[in-house]
Amino acid sequence: MENLPSKILYVDNDEGSLNRLEQGLKSYKITVVKAKDWESALYQFNSAPFDMAIIELDLEAMPGTALIQKWRQH
Repeated sequence: MENLPSKILYVDNDEGSLNRLEQGLKSYKITVVKAKDWESALYQFNSAPFDMAIIELDLEAMPGTALIQKWRQH
């Protein structure tokens, strides 16, 4: 398939969801970088470029929308 992202940041506090998405995208050769909380997500975001981010809106300690606002500030 053309125009698929090659690297995705997936932020979700549910380990099962993180693993299912990663396994589902392996056949498309898409790298999934997983983060279970906003701190890890912010670190990953600042460490490397991503083609796409998938963010759970109901994260513990910080809503996903607030995380997006933090990213926009950087």
